[in-house]
Amino acid sequence: MAAGSSSQRSAKGAGGALSYHTSSYWNSRFATDPREASGFEWLSSSSSLLSCIPSCILTSPSPRILHIGVGTSSLSLDIARYFHAQDGDCSRAAGVMNVDFAPRSIEFQRSAERQWLQSIAHSVDEVMPYKVLDLLDWSQVCEMQGGFDVVLDKSTADSISTGQDLHLDDLPTNAHPALRKIAQHTKAIPTIQVLGIHLAALVKKGGVWLCHSYSSDRWADVVVPPDAQQVWPWRLGEVVDIPVESDIPNAPQIQHHIYTLHRI
Repeated sequence: MAAGSSSQRSAKGAGGALSYHTSSYWNSRFATDPREASGFEWLSSSSSLLSCIPSCILTSPSPRILHIGVGTSSLSLDIARYFHAQDGDCSRAAGVMNVDFAPRSIEFQRSAERQWLQSIAHSVDEVMPYKVLDLLDWSQVCEMQGGFDVVLDKSTADSISTGQDLHLDDLPTNAHPALRKIAQHTKAIPTIQVLGIHLAALVKKGGVWLCHSYSSDRWADVVVPPDAQQVWPWRLGEVVDIPVESDIPNAPQIQHHIYTLHRI
């Protein structure tokens, strides 16, 4: 799930509360939390997000899928299993790019894929590509090859949103030009807006960002000045509510949400 701010940034969010936006937090969690040892799914099983992937992408002979903040989720491996079940081989899984800024996450994912490929007697140890990547670092994003059809985000935007907003004085010299334009109109730029602007460079126009979030107003903080509409390259489309199961009798119904954002 982790993606975004580098370990050099503060491990605390606004007000000093424990934050989820640092690689140090996630590397520690992946190493010490027993729930992560066999894989942990945030919010709900991978099937919720899988069901929202456009069929044209799942049937494409050469899909381009970017899974951000992969953590220890089985989502990417479930996509690879789906392709194998449909095709009888794993070649299309090579189009699933897995990124996380916590190296332990990438190690976990590579190991999980290797075990699965061995279980099906595949001839190679790795099909899907992996990369340790800080999505809030524009210089790192620029090194990525773009052209993705879809971004899969399983609470990664939630994690990044806990980071402190960026101010004009905080912007690095190599910041994306759109961030400097926004900073002329507002005192602070939400971290998820930085994420969205950076992701837009990796997604082809007409592509989608499927964001699975606990928040019912995840995009309320996005700043789009009236004379700078082009600085937010996403249009919010369908929102699917995902009921949260509870073991508590008569518990109030809680819902998570999958947002579809369209690259414009």
